[in-house]
Amino acid sequence: MVGDATQPVVVHLSLVVGGRLLDRAGGRLGRVDDVIVRLDADYPPVSGVLASVASRQVFVPAEAVREISQGVVLLDVSRLDLRPFERRAHEVLLKKDVLDRQLINVDGARLVRANEIELARLDGWYRVVGVDVGLRGMARRVLPRRMADRVSLGTFLDWASVEPFTGHVPTVRLRVPHPKLARLHPAEIADLVEAASHREGEEIMEAVGGDRELEADVFEELDDQHQREFLEDRDDGEIAGILARMAPDDAADVVGELD
Repeated sequence: MVGDATQPVVVHLSLVVGGRLLDRAGGRLGRVDDVIVRLDADYPPVSGVLASVASRQVFVPAEAVREISQGVVLLDVSRLDLRPFERRAHEVLLKKDVLDRQLINVDGARLVRANEIELARLDGWYRVVGVDVGLRGMARRVLPRRMADRVSLGTFLDWASVEPFTGHVPTVRLRVPHPKLARLHPAEIADLVEAASHREGEEIMEAVGGDRELEADVFEELDDQHQREFLEDRDDGEIAGILARMAPDDAADVVGELD
C-alpha cells in the first residue's frame, strides 16, 4: 500500500456507516448512511458521504468533510444542501454497491467476498485502501459497536490488487479493466468466469473482449456449459469471429455443441 511515511490509521467502513454526522461545532446533524467514491484511481478517493438529515437522504460533498473516523463524520460547515440525493456519474456507494459482494483478487486469480472495506487518509485525503475478506471483517459487523472497534484487521487485501464488479451500478460505465485481467493466463480468467455468477461472468468476458485473441483463448478454456451459455448471448457474426480465432479442434468442438 502506497501512502505517507507513517502508517496511516485504518478506518473500517462498517464503523463509519451508521455513525453520527456532526457540524464543525460538534452538533449532531444526522446519520451517516454510506460513503461514496470514484473508481478512477488505484486507491479511490472519497468524493462524499450519503447521510440522513431531517428525514431525508442528502449528499455531503468531500469539500465539506473535515474528518472521517469510527462512528463519526465531522464536517467543516454548519449548513448543508438538503436537496434529495441523486447518484452522479461514475460514483459508487461502498456499502450498497461493494460491501458483501464478490470482487476479483487479480493477484490471486480468484474471487473473494468483501466482508469489510478499509479506508485511510493517504496523500491528504480519505481513500479506499483495502478489503477484509476474512472472518474478522464479518465479525466486526455483527458485534455491538462498542466491541467491534476492538476487532483487529483480518485477511487484508490491498485495494490495488482487487477489482469490484460494477455491472449492477446504474451510474458506472466502467467495467473490470482489461489491463489487469490481461496479466492472468486465459485458463485463470476462465476459472474466474466459471466461479462467478452469469452477470459477473459476462462482465469479465466484456472486459477481455477488447482483446479478440485473448477472448478466443478464454473461450477455449471454458467448460462446455459456459461456452454455450456465453455464445447464446451473441449474434452469428460475433460467434463466427470468436470461432475463427480459436484453435481448429477447439472451434470444431464448440460448433458440435451449438444448435
